[in-house]
Amino acid sequence: NEESDNFYKKSRFLDLINLVKFTLKKDEIFDFVEAGCWYGHSTYVISSLIKKYAKKPIRLHVFDSFEGLSEQSDSDEVLSKLNKNEILKIRSQFKSNEDFVKNKVLDEFDFVEIYKGWIPEKFHFLENKKFSFIHIDVDLYKPTIETLKFFYPKLVNGGIIVCDDYNSKTFNGAKKACDEFFYDKRCSFSFSPAIGSYFIIK
Repeated sequence: NEESDNFYKKSRFLDLINLVKFTLKKDEIFDFVEAGCWYGHSTYVISSLIKKYAKKPIRLHVFDSFEGLSEQSDSDEVLSKLNKNEILKIRSQFKSNEDFVKNKVLDEFDFVEIYKGWIPEKFHFLENKKFSFIHIDVDLYKPTIETLKFFYPKLVNGGIIVCDDYNSKTFNGAKKACDEFFYDKRCSFSFSPAIGSYFIIK
């Protein structure tokens, strides 16, 4: 998608690659999660790095509706100011195809598990697991905060959460969700590059 291939996206991908590599160098590694995969660009990158660098078998759990964006809330202030047709256009442009992602993008990675459904309805399958890396790219306030609420307690100390949309002007609900959630959390490190993603190290 040429429209989404820009300097800002490349910057976020470089940050993502470096953070995944950093995590995979640890002696003790637990499973990875991706909330929102669209056509699987970042999923492929993360999977390739796991295949190359993981010191032990781990799984990547991927959640997506494949039906576009969910309904926005009042906390998604920029979207809420658009008219109905503009919102429908934005929501539909994020539709993708589960079979395409499975068979064309992730065919070579047998450690990837895809959970089709609106966030957070399939999260309960991972109730009793621990995680080392969470990548959140769901654009809106509600699915972002639901992902943080469910997975942050399951993130091991030293684990990383990345929020791809934190600096997006259109999808400002993602920033609001992160700022609210982490307001009273004591993380060992957090950083938001001006043109990149927001990430925390627990």
